[in-house]
Amino acid sequence: MEAKKTRIFDNKARPAKPLEQEKQNNKAMKKINFFKICLLLSLSLATVAFTSCEKNEPSTNPTENLDDPNKPDNPDNPNIPIDPNNLKEGQIYIKFYPSAYEGSTDVVTFSCVAESATVDWGDGTVETFKNMNNHYSHGYGDGINKEREILITTSGLTIFGGWVYNNNLTSGYVSAESWKCKEIRFGNCPDLYFINIEQCSDDLKILDVSKVTSLKRLNCSKNNLTALDVTKNTNLEMLACAYNPLTNLDLSNNPKLDILICWSNQLTSLDLSNNSALTYLELTDNKLSTLDISNNGLLTTVKCSGNQFSKSAMIDLFQSLPNNSVIPYYAVSLERAIAPVRDGTEKWVDMSDNPGNCWNPYEPFANHYLTIGWQCSGISYTCF
Repeated sequence: MEAKKTRIFDNKARPAKPLEQEKQNNKAMKKINFFKICLLLSLSLATVAFTSCEKNEPSTNPTENLDDPNKPDNPDNPNIPIDPNNLKEGQIYIKFYPSAYEGSTDVVTFSCVAESATVDWGDGTVETFKNMNNHYSHGYGDGINKEREILITTSGLTIFGGWVYNNNLTSGYVSAESWKCKEIRFGNCPDLYFINIEQCSDDLKILDVSKVTSLKRLNCSKNNLTALDVTKNTNLEMLACAYNPLTNLDLSNNPKLDILICWSNQLTSLDLSNNSALTYLELTDNKLSTLDISNNGLLTTVKCSGNQFSKSAMIDLFQSLPNNSVIPYYAVSLERAIAPVRDGTEKWVDMSDNPGNCWNPYEPFANHYLTIGWQCSGISYTCF
């Protein structure tokens, strides 16, 4: 009986072994799966972190760091060009080709009146100036003949260009030794009222002052500008743009314009109907054949020699000269077209060197056609 019971016990005990093994195996598999999940999760987190680091690398956007005037655009590579069409308040952008000779030391100079300015000279050098009332220079001693860019970030800028002494801008210009300035652009400089970049460069073809709405005086003569937009400069009182190849000049939005010096350009027409404040007009050596000054009742000086006026066009101009009171006229020198002084008490018109400047000696002299109070110079009795 005991042996039989033992067999019965053994027969019942044998099936229990596979169940225990299966449970143990299940526990082991769960542990393995748990470790796999943890490993996959760790790898996923590492991938996300790596990607995030890549995205957070320093940007090479050259305009990103311009909010801090003490930093160059990109300390790692200061030669990355700035976006000249996206200048911030107080900024001035200059592009130039400094030298015609390899191995030379180039020097660039500008002058201004400002509270302060930080200048990125484009070669990794950044300087900050305060209480500015002088000219400021930088030398490029690398001997590399290449195009360069300058970014000037100013505060309280009132005058730019020329030589500045005692807060007065005298004759002079943005200058350099052997440089060839190609482009100058101004951001919004809310206190800037005078820009003088006369004789900056024969290569200067782009001048953007459209954002300087406070501008009152602009002298950009003796450059190579093929276009000049002053339609946004509604406060402009003096414009000197002589010796440029300008073929068009829109003055329709400059009602305060008092002085216009635009000789030696290529203008074939000019609309002055919205410039009723004009007193001094100089258009010598253009290609004008007519000029309507019927809305310019304050004129005291008109110089239109060296154009294409016929005799009848000259007479029309003579007879349309304003019959205003004899106000001393402006004697303006291009070299010092800064604050013209009044000189004399006569009103003058000059129409010499025009095709119509041919008068029959038996015909009444040109003064016969002049409005009372005007004097005429340059009229001859011979055709030329």
